[in-house]
Amino acid sequence: MTIDEVINKATIEFSKPLSLDETEELMKYITIHLPGDITYTLSYEVALYHEQGHHIDKSPRNVSINGHIRSNKDGAAFDFFNSQPLKVITDTTKVHLIRFSIIPGYDKLTDYNPITTRLWGDVRKVVTEYFEYEYRPKSTGGGGAQDDSG
Repeated sequence: MTIDEVINKATIEFSKPLSLDETEELMKYITIHLPGDITYTLSYEVALYHEQGHHIDKSPRNVSINGHIRSNKDGAAFDFFNSQPLKVITDTTKVHLIRFSIIPGYDKLTDYNPITTRLWGDVRKVVTEYFEYEYRPKSTGGGGAQDDSG
C-alpha cells in the first residue's frame, strides 16, 4: 500500500457535510454504537455581518473538530482524529470528514498497529450506518439518532 492508500483508509468522508450540532450528534452516535469513548473539541470562527438597519447576522466558519477515540471492545484501540481536509473546500461552515492520525514515515498500512486500523474500520462502519439511518428518505421511516443504551 502507498501513502495515498493509507490516507484513504484513515479518512472518513461524510456523505453529507455536517453542521456543529449535527457533528455532535454523530459523535454521540459513534460513542453508543462503536461503543467507545470520545473526547473532542469543536472549534469555529464567528463572522458578524452588519445588515441594513441594526440587524447583525452571525455565521460560523472554519469549523473543525479534533479529538481522540477509544473503542470499548478493545481498550488498546485508540487514535486521534481531526477534520482538516487535504483539499480546498468552499463550505467552511460544516464538517466534511474525520481523519485519523497519519504518522510521518508510515507509508504502508502494515506500518500501523492492526488494532488501530481495525478501529478506523469500525468507526467507518458506524459512520456509514449513521448516514444510512439518519439521512434516509422519511418515507422509509428514517429518524434521528437513538440512544439505545438503556
